[in-house]
Amino acid sequence: ARAWMDGYEIEQEPLFIMPIPYSVLPVHYYINRLDEISFKQGNAQKFTWNEIEKYFPEITKYAVKVEGVAE
Repeated sequence: ARAWMDGYEIEQEPLFIMPIPYSVLPVHYYINRLDEISFKQGNAQKFTWNEIEKYFPEITKYAVKVEGVAE
């Protein structure tokens, strides 16, 4: 709290969503409670780049950076 009062800002790590490649519908990958990859339609889970590399190493090029969102 002291850093915030002194005017310091925390640099937010960029976040990404992972759409399912070549899908016609807005379907995205997410990680379920069992730490397994699944997919759903609707609101996309946001991932850090480290999570993208961990869960989706073969398809990192499809990651989409989320602009203007702080988590």
